[in-house]
Amino acid sequence: MGYEPPAPGLRPEPAGSPEVVAAEWRRRVQAEYTSAAIAHQVTLWLIQVGAPPDLLRDGLRIVDDELAHSEMAAGVMAATGVSFAPPAIDGASLILPGGQDARTALVSSVLRFFCVGESVAVPLFRMLRERTSVPVARRALDRVMRDEPRHRQFGWDVLDWLLLGGEDAVLALVARELPAVLADVVAAYGLPTDEAPTTDLAPEVAAWGLAARADYGRTLSLALDRDVLPRMAARGVNLAAGW
Repeated sequence: MGYEPPAPGLRPEPAGSPEVVAAEWRRRVQAEYTSAAIAHQVTLWLIQVGAPPDLLRDGLRIVDDELAHSEMAAGVMAATGVSFAPPAIDGASLILPGGQDARTALVSSVLRFFCVGESVAVPLFRMLRERTSVPVARRALDRVMRDEPRHRQFGWDVLDWLLLGGEDAVLALVARELPAVLADVVAAYGLPTDEAPTTDLAPEVAAWGLAARADYGRTLSLALDRDVLPRMAARGVNLAAGW
């Protein structure tokens, strides 16, 4: 689960807000299902460009992981006792743009959903897990935390393999698209500012694995500075200050 921003407008809630918790986990059911489709498409492109079998098996394993995450998220939603209709799956969101060739589409998608998306997901889910005390939510986040570092590594492994087949072209594409990818993830999660509220969610809500947008923003800022940008720089992609 790479791109998993908090629901817009998520704010501190009074004690006992099962509707808020259920709605958030319902959204995660959909997000995880979408992540399975993305991993499947990326793996198909890897097959089409002749990637090594180990990368293909890693990609297929991620598809299964994401489906398991979706099932566990549905279990958390059900445990709230709130009756919600199953989340609607937008078929259009499950189709990644192919571009002119599989290799170009592969670079763009791996950059967005794995090198950036899964890299920031690891500390974001760690932040959620640290404050979660409801057993069913803890089990779901434990499974996610077990899988996410491997998903992150998959993205960087694929990028490194692609660099072997045409470093200059791949680096040029990554350098061109990275600012927009980072802008999108910042728009989704937010970044901390002096004016940003620091009030946490009520403990009864946070115990279910939720966090306020300000918490997401602070964690995202650290993730970009400590993980994503250094890894990009190590591969020859450096962003100008103030990107």
